[in-house]
Amino acid sequence: MGSDHEHIVMLPFMAQGHLIPFLALARQIQKRTGFTITIANTPLNIQYLRNTISTTSEPSNIRLAELPFSSSDHGLTPNTENTEILPLHQIVDLFQSSVSLQAPLSPPRL
Repeated sequence: MGSDHEHIVMLPFMAQGHLIPFLALARQIQKRTGFTITIANTPLNIQYLRNTISTTSEPSNIRLAELPFSSSDHGLTPNTENTEILPLHQIVDLFQSSVSLQAPLSPPRL
């Protein structure tokens, strides 16, 4: 079905409750289409997904891509890259910081 040129990039929001459902969706898409799926997110979220994937033995063509992100640069507690341990008063800061993930995914301007 799929060829090397069929590729989907997924960018789940930086919330613990979004990561596993996106991984499950990626698995379903990959099984049905054969497409290569890349899930892109912050380093700590990618590490979480990497650990989740390594506990399964099913082969797949799901890739993980780390996007540069430093929570401290956005006024967040260090090493806070999702809502799991985020203090409630910093939720808005996390939403605003997610915009910084756009730059590494955007094509360069000429």
